Amino acid sequence: MQNVPVLMYHALEDQDHPAHAKDPGEQLYILHKDTFYSQMKYLFENAFKVFLLEDLLQLEQWPEHAVVLTFDDGHESNYTIALPVLEQFGFKAHFFITTDWINTPGFLNTTEILKLVEKGMKIGSHGTSHSYFNEMELPRAEKELAQSKLLLEHCTDSLITSFSAPGGRMNANTVKIAERIGYNLLCTSEFALFTLNNKFRPVPRIPVKAGMDMAVFKKIVHKDANLIQRYKLKSSILSSLKKLLGNTFYEKLRITLLNRK
Repeated sequence: MQNVPVLMYHALEDQDHPAHAKDPGEQLYILHKDTFYSQMKYLFENAFKVFLLEDLLQLEQWPEHAVVLTFDDGHESNYTIALPVLEQFGFKAHFFITTDWINTPGFLNTTEILKLVEKGMKIGSHGTSHSYFNEMELPRAEKELAQSKLLLEHCTDSLITSFSAPGGRMNANTVKIAERIGYNLLCTSEFALFTLNNKFRPVPRIPVKAGMDMAVFKKIVHKDANLIQRYKLKSSILSSLKKLLGNTFYEKLRITLLNRK
């Protein structure tokens, strides 16, 4: 079976550009610039082909050493830190942007978004408010999907056809609304490889977290079956817990546990 790891990043930081995490949960996803650089250097030196999703889907056969890079939220570090590293290695990436956060401290401004496009990067929607779509009323879901798409199209002067659900949380209604509005690529946070025979379904992604060491990163991009299965099981358990508890209680419990010493 042909499959590809789609990696999910968030904010990057270095000594001069701290990410200013709002809570311990967000801190889990902040990578130091040096870690990100080492990962990109490894991909480059080991002849990995880095694709945009749209380009990958045009192929009838996927290369063995292929990977997709995505970033969620629209942090300022997408432009100040990630872009220079990506350009150094000739890589392209997707940037999914929360539109209410545009032009606010720590996040991309409209000029930076346009420059990402000019550099060959792909822009997608991450909704307007970073609220979870799986528990959202349908009129609001439609409004968020439509408004964020329209605003990003205005910012980039290009068609926006991809959407990443905040927290990876969406449902069948979200998919129907998104497709009706004009999205044809939907990304989740399901921990799995993206497979050729499922390429018209929502795209699973593998989160790259602050605590991920290089050995684990290498196993992920080389699609180590044992590691992928172990992480997939953990992700499935957490997903079931979210459904059981609901978003609000799950997030409160998560923050409480993360704040414990």
